[in-house]
This record gives sequence, C-alpha cells and structure tokens, in this order.
Amino acid sequence: MPPDDPSRKKRKRPRDRNLPQLNSSPHSSQSQNQSQNQSYREGAFSPHTPPTNFPEFPQRLRPLRSNRSRLRSSRNRTIGDRNTSPTQPSLGNASREAEGGGFRKRQSLPPSSSSLPSEGLSARARWEARINHASPLAVAPKLQASPVTSPSFSYLFLLYGVRCLIFGIGASAIAGTLIATIDPSRQLEPAQTPLATEKEEVFDPLAAAMSVKLGAEIAPLKAKIEAIARQNPRYNLGVFLLDLDAKDYVNWQGTQQFSAASTIKAPILIAFFQDIDARKVRLNETLIMDEGSIVGEAGRMQFQPPGSKFSAKETVEKMIVTSDNTATNMIIKRLGGIEALNQRFVEWGLTSTIANDLLPDVGGTNLTSPVDLANVLVMVNQGKLVSLRSRDRLLNIMSQVENRQLLPQGLEPGAKIAHKTGNIGSLIADAGLIDTQTGRRYVAVVMVEREYNDRGARAIIQQISREAYQYFNEPTPMPNTTIVPREDSETAAFKIPPNSPSLKSKISAILPSLQSETSAIRPLTKGDKRGIPGGN
Repeated sequence: MPPDDPSRKKRKRPRDRNLPQLNSSPHSSQSQNQSQNQSYREGAFSPHTPPTNFPEFPQRLRPLRSNRSRLRSSRNRTIGDRNTSPTQPSLGNASREAEGGGFRKRQSLPPSSSSLPSEGLSARARWEARINHASPLAVAPKLQASPVTSPSFSYLFLLYGVRCLIFGIGASAIAGTLIATIDPSRQLEPAQTPLATEKEEVFDPLAAAMSVKLGAEIAPLKAKIEAIARQNPRYNLGVFLLDLDAKDYVNWQGTQQFSAASTIKAPILIAFFQDIDARKVRLNETLIMDEGSIVGEAGRMQFQPPGSKFSAKETVEKMIVTSDNTATNMIIKRLGGIEALNQRFVEWGLTSTIANDLLPDVGGTNLTSPVDLANVLVMVNQGKLVSLRSRDRLLNIMSQVENRQLLPQGLEPGAKIAHKTGNIGSLIADAGLIDTQTGRRYVAVVMVEREYNDRGARAIIQQISREAYQYFNEPTPMPNTTIVPREDSETAAFKIPPNSPSLKSKISAILPSLQSETSAIRPLTKGDKRGIPGGN
C-alpha cells in the first residue's frame, strides 16, 4: 500500500476544548438534583443538609493505545473504585464511541486518593480532594484520642494466674510422661479390687469386752465343758477360761449377764486400791459403822454396835475374806456411792457389770458376766488398773478367802488361787486367778444359775475347775535348743577313720628308717665347703 494512503492516517482525537464548560450545561440543574438524590440514597450526607451546587467533573481524556498495558495494571490495583463523581452522570457506550471513536478504558486516579481512609469527611471535602488529587487526610479533621486506661490489678492477677496454671499443668504432664518413659516401674498400677470371697468384719462382743487380744479357742477343753453342760440341763452355765501366757481361751456363754451376788465385791476392791494409789483413801484411816450400813446374811461385823470404828484396811479385808456385807456397804459409801462405782466400771470397759443396790443383794439386781470378771482380773494382773504394790496387796487379800468349796476343790496340792466367791439362793459363782505347779497362770470364772439352794451346782463348779487345772497344769512343750555341731568338709578331711592304725604305730614304723638315714650323714668340718652355696 502506498505511503500516502489516506486510510493509514491517524484520526484526530477530540480535545478538551470541545467539552462544555463547568456549569454551562443546560441540564446542570437536573444533574445536580440527580446527584443529590443519589447521595441521599448512598448516605453521603443527611437529608437535612441543604443542597449544594457542586461543579461537574470534566470528562477526562482517554489514554492512548500505547498506554493501555500500563493502565491495565493500574486498573487492577484500583479495582472496586470507578473514580467517578457521585454527581457526574455516566455516559453510555454510544456517546463514548462518538467522542473517542471507540470504547476506551477510563484512567484511574492515583491509588493514594482512593485507598486512604475517608471516614469522618463530608461529601464536599471528599469531592474537592478528588478534584485536586489530594489525600483526604490533608483535609480530614483531627480526631481527639481517647484516653488509654491501664488494666486493674485484679484483672492482671487473674490473667497471669490462669496463664501460670495452664503452664503448670502442661509442665506436669510433660514431666510425668518423661518419667514414665525413662522409668516404667514408676507407672501407676491399677487398683486391685478386693476379692468377692473376702469376709466382712463381723462385730465380736467377746473381743470387744476383753482388754487383751485373744488367741485361739481351746477346742478339747471346750468340748469337755460342753459335755458337762449337756449332762446338767437344769443349770444355766457361764464359763470363761483364759491362758494368760498364750491368750488361748474357752468361752461358754461368757458374755451372758448373770446376777453378780458377792462377786461384785472384786471390782469394788479394785476401786478401793485405785483410791489408795490416788491418795484419796488411806489404809490406816478410821471408818465409823453407821446404823444404815449394818446388814445381815454374811459377815460378823453386823453384831457390833453402831458407831464402832474400824480401819479402812480391816474393813476391806473383811469384805473379801469373810464376804462381810456390812463392811461392803461401808466401803461403797467411802468410795462415793453406787453411781460413782458404776462410772468407774464403764471407764474400765465393763459392758455387763452394774451395781443397783447395796448388799445383801438377795434379789440379784447387781449384774455382771464371766467375761467382765475375767477382764478385771486380767487388767489387775497386767498392772493396768492399780500399781504393782497395790496389786500384790489385792491378790494377797483375795488369796485368804475362807470359802474354799468351789474352784479350790478342783486344784492339786501346790497350786495357788486368789479368788472371790458369790452365793445367793438362785446363783452360785467363783472367779479367781490360779497358778499351777508348772508355773502357768490362768483365769477361771464359773457362774451357775440354779434352783433355790440347789447343792448340785457346787459340784459342777468343782468339776469344771478340775478339768481346767488338768489342762493348764501340763508343762508347756519347750523347743529343743541343743546345738549340735555340724561337720564341715575340711574337718571331715582330717578325721581319722575308726579302723585305721593309730598315729603312734605309724610313727614307730617310720622311726627305724629315719635313724638309718641320719647315721649316714657326716657332720661338716671347718674346711669342708660342700653343701655351702658357692663352694666347690
């Protein structure tokens, strides 16, 4: 194609002189109203603001085709901002083609004018900033900074406390994992559940009533006592036997409550010597027998006139040795009365012993049990209730009891007993501490309920005492402590067999040969060097 081809000539673009002047358009008032309505809808300014005549934004020139690539990149950066005035009416594609000869992209404003924040500016200020290519911050009003308040101490304490707690839990978990990994033996073992076959602990009234831990029950002796009880069904027996060395026992209705009769005097005697140890009572103090204390049934003090004087030691001895009821009442009053005695019985752990009346208790209102009587004798033997000196005096008094028709009848000569008997019409009993010939000591308490003054009950107590003594009098099997030397292997190596010749015969057989050899040996002379190290 020749160079002067008119089709190759560039078409001239319209210039700004062809654009209408500001506010020269006949439709300016109409466009202003449209822009105001649009601003009301977009919320640029409130409807109470009076309308303002804004200048129309001039139509900008379209960029050249050579700058389209550059403008495309700037267009991508400013996407979302069409850079048009809120009051400038948009032109259609037809008008654009008429003016520019084709559709062209609109040149965007600098990114700073659209990307900067414009909050807090009026619509007019934002509009002027766009016209002058200025940042909205230049005309933005200065906002007052709100005062910064520091957090309170409680808030900081709670915040850092929670942080420390979380850190501690995490550190503990990590440390536990490391320890379990390094030493697996420290890992927690699963709790073992108890087997279903295990028996639950059952309350044992016998173990609860005794002050010592009981051993095993003596089955052979209990079988004999049970046979005696079956042979005498008309009597109600209560028996308790206890070996003070091995703590083995025999219990036959031992926790049953019986009338105490005169056996209640044994706990009263112990309470008396308790006050002697506490220096509340003196053995040589004088007690006056008043008329209210004089009673019958047992003892000889009842024949003395009221106002007679006795020492405390004499009175307590008559209470035990002759079972004097008058002396017993005098001792009860001296110790503070029946209520004070019952309080002591509770403190000692006696669960069945109660004193309800003065002596003589013919109706059997004073109560006790074989286990309670045995328990107080055990505590006295251990030195728990009284001192050792008072224990020796107490047992000495009980060993002088005149009535020896019950437990002493079952003992063999050489045995010793310290006891206290009891006898009313409906009951007969005996409780004592017995030493056998073999050196063993045991407690025996037998109580028998009977018909009024039935003499057969006495024979039952004697028979039970005889069976118990024969069992406890047997010597205790002692372990063999003889040391037999064990023959070591080295000792056996040098031991001479029994059929071997003696050492003397061996020496006599070797001696002639030794003598012949020694005779051939010549003694060394002064110049003889043979046999000397270094000689020729």
